[in-house]
Order: sequence, then structure tokens, then C-alpha cells
Amino acid sequence: MSKTANFVHKVLFGKKNLAITNTAISAVLGALGDAVVQHYDIMTHSSFYLKRGGAYEFKDTYKGDVPKFNYTRTLHMTITGITTGAATHYWYVLLDKYIGVKRTFSNLVKKILLDQVLYGPVCIAIYFATLAVCEKSDFDTFWNEFVDKGLKNIYVAEWIVWPPMQVINFTLIPLRYRMTFDNVISFGFDVYFPYVKYMQKREEEQKKRKENSLIK
Repeated sequence: MSKTANFVHKVLFGKKNLAITNTAISAVLGALGDAVVQHYDIMTHSSFYLKRGGAYEFKDTYKGDVPKFNYTRTLHMTITGITTGAATHYWYVLLDKYIGVKRTFSNLVKKILLDQVLYGPVCIAIYFATLAVCEKSDFDTFWNEFVDKGLKNIYVAEWIVWPPMQVINFTLIPLRYRMTFDNVISFGFDVYFPYVKYMQKREEEQKKRKENSLIK
């Protein structure tokens, strides 16, 4: 590793700045995940065609405007990346502090169970609570989304993905890189979370567009 690369690595993944690095990566991926979902929505609500000269553009399938990219929503997702990213960073630190750093089978099982049973719902709650604050939603809205979209949907999906991934994370990945590994795997959830969060709104908008301005 060159001196420059070693310096950058030390700055980013050194103990002093590790929390900032992990949180920043989580925030960026949160924004990218939402951008993927919004781009998908625009693509699926439009007919994509090739113009003469090889230039691409969108043409609305229905009369009216093509869905617009919502930058405020992406900002909100960036903020959720900050809150959940910071929480997850310190969660990994606490696991090593109270369960231990030895890579024994007993410690592995304890960490995975605590991560899934305890922290999984907490992280989902932080996500929906952050959005509730950003969107100025009331408690009932937050709670209903947390239960219906969070626990009954996202949390179930997490049980399929995270236990095997955390076996790798807790046995092979050093603590300073554990959150980076988490973020890489989490990018799928960075896409899935906003997809689930805005699913009902997206379906309602689609239905309204079709009813009001469908080209016959």
C-alpha cells in the first residue's frame, strides 16, 4: 500500500474517524437506494423509446406529466442513512464490548441472535421514526408503518438475508470493516426500504393516473 493510500485508509478507518466514515457511507447508499427506486418508477410509468440519432427520452404512457424525481424524498432517505448508520456503528462496538471479541461459536450465536431479535426491530423503528420526523407524520402513522411495512414485511426479509451474512461478518471481518461489509449487503435493503415505504402511495398514484388520463 502506497503512503498516500495508507494515509487515506488511516484517516477513514482509524478509530478517530471510523464512526463518521461508516455513517457517511450509510447516508450515501441510502440516497442511492432511493434514487434507484425513483428511477425505476419513472421508467415503469413511461414508455422508453429510441429516437432518431440514438438519443433516448421518456414519453408518458398516460396523458399528463411523467413522474418527477423527488429530491426531498431522497434527502429524507439520506437522513435515515445517517441515523441508522450511526446507530449500527455503535451497535457493533457494543456487541464486541459486552459479548467479547473472541470468535467462538457461543459468541457468534449470541451476536447473531441479539442482532436479529433485538437490533433488527430497533433499526427498522429508527428508520420509520426518522421519516416520520422528516415528513411531520403523527405517531399513529409512524406506528402503523413500523408494524405493517416494517415488522410484517422488511423484518421478515431480513431474517432471510442477515443471519448467513452476519456469520461472515462476525467471523471473518475485523470490527473496523464490519460496518462497511454491512453497508455493501444493506444496499439491497436501501432499495427495498423505500420501495416498501412508498408502495401504497405509488399504487394510488398509478391508479389515479390511469383513471383520469388513460389514453384509449
